Amino acid sequence: VWTDRQPGDVIHCTGGGSYKYSEIIMKELGVRLQRTDEMRSLIFGVNFLLSTNVDESFTYHHDAIGRNKFQYRPIAADLIYPFLLVNIGTGISILKVDSPTSYERVGGSSMGGGTFMGLGSLLTPAQSEFFICYKTFLNIYAM
Repeated sequence: VWTDRQPGDVIHCTGGGSYKYSEIIMKELGVRLQRTDEMRSLIFGVNFLLSTNVDESFTYHHDAIGRNKFQYRPIAADLIYPFLLVNIGTGISILKVDSPTSYERVGGSSMGGGTFMGLGSLLTPAQSEFFICYKTFLNIYAM
């Protein structure tokens, strides 16, 4: 329960739901919605996590052997760039992030998590449970 809500409070939101449900949200909660760019918000959040949480990211070393390929080490804030950010939603976006404010989309697909869940619901008994669907597909693939 949101108990300290004040008239004029603002909720920042992204995506299609921020348009689709904006009137209901504003009416029910008595707040204003501020629609923000999804990719900018995503990068802002990732930059925050990378700069404040130890072991939030890993580096991949293609010359290493076995588990040593993936190394979880703190990365100094001034050394985190550039990095690749893969966002899986209904589709997939691959972003190259060069700085807190500079990024470009370098790849992706319109088929992502939504397609995976749709196929999973049709082809397995998993319905809408992601991990059951994922495990089912892994078991099928392993056969």
